[in-house]
Amino acid sequence: MKFFNKKQNQTDTLLQERAIVEAIHREFDEAGEKLLQEALAIINKGTDDVHKAMRLKKLGFTNAEIVTKTEPQQKLIEISEKDAELVQYYRQTYLFLKFLKEEQLDAICKKYNLIYAPVANYIGDVPEKNLREIEQAQPLKKEDEIMPGTFWNSEVGFSMFGFIGTGLKLLKLNEPLKEIELETEETIKVKQQNPRIFKDKRGLFIAAPQSHFNLEGLKSEGLGFFKEVKDPIVFRYVRGGIQVLSKWGLEAYDEALINPINN
Repeated sequence: MKFFNKKQNQTDTLLQERAIVEAIHREFDEAGEKLLQEALAIINKGTDDVHKAMRLKKLGFTNAEIVTKTEPQQKLIEISEKDAELVQYYRQTYLFLKFLKEEQLDAICKKYNLIYAPVANYIGDVPEKNLREIEQAQPLKKEDEIMPGTFWNSEVGFSMFGFIGTGLKLLKLNEPLKEIELETEETIKVKQQNPRIFKDKRGLFIAAPQSHFNLEGLKSEGLGFFKEVKDPIVFRYVRGGIQVLSKWGLEAYDEALINPINN
């Protein structure tokens, strides 16, 4: 009886883990479509006044009353138009690769307690099927490559969920006093002693449980560590977001562990 209960508990646990893995894969697969539908909803919801204001703005009527009054709505629509264009472009250009934005990657990782770092820090095995998928992934067009970026370390600070310190090749560069424009259109003064941070997102990255990485000498940024689910996701950064190259779940680790579920 104890043996039966133990086996049943193992089966229940595997079923739960498989359900979580499938949920993670589904979120990665559907993120692009979700982004597109949300963007189209915002675009279509825009009033005639907002769309007229955007047309006037393109022609140079930047101080017209209708333009200034609808500025927030215009910006939201402009962002949504860019998001929709990105999803549609990557869907048409890279037929077999899923696209999503970094914010969506962060949200999924946070929800399922995953972290991500360059594949050089990954210590787990890569199944043959997934290795072939990664090797055969459509090459990235030059115009879609993402170049190394710089971030200013100041009282405003910077944060990117999931990134692991030196895994992003962080370098400190001395820069003179200057003003920089943030995406929020705030302008801040950066003092000379505040270094600039260099982050290189080129190459392949992988999202997986914390135990799948060699984190020696690396710094995590506020990540929580909970019960882990074996679910690596290999991706690369592209202009405007990321592309998923391969993902695998429980079956890739030990087929014998999965058999009880099917029996």
